[in-house]
Amino acid sequence: GVKSVKLPPFFQSIFWDTRLKNIDPKKHSRYVIERVLQWGRPQHVRWMLGHYSKKMILQVAKTGRELSDKNRNFWYVYLTRRKHAPRRAGARYQSSIWQNR
Repeated sequence: GVKSVKLPPFFQSIFWDTRLKNIDPKKHSRYVIERVLQWGRPQHVRWMLGHYSKKMILQVAKTGRELSDKNRNFWYVYLTRRKHAPRRAGARYQSSIWQNR
């Protein structure tokens, strides 16, 4: 669930086309998440991760109409990777290739 009812002022940089006071983070959760996934900086991502469930964020990453394929893929990998998995995606895939030999 959403813990806050207002977006912090630093969100204005990714909501250049609207006033922050008109955005309700709970009512407009998909809109907020999609903007963060497409245009967010680290501080926006930290706020998003602290206020929305991973399940909700993944759902928006999967279905968001404004997301580029590149961003959609990045967020899917970022949000579903295990904490102990290697940070380099290639390393994980490379090691899995050799496991069956």
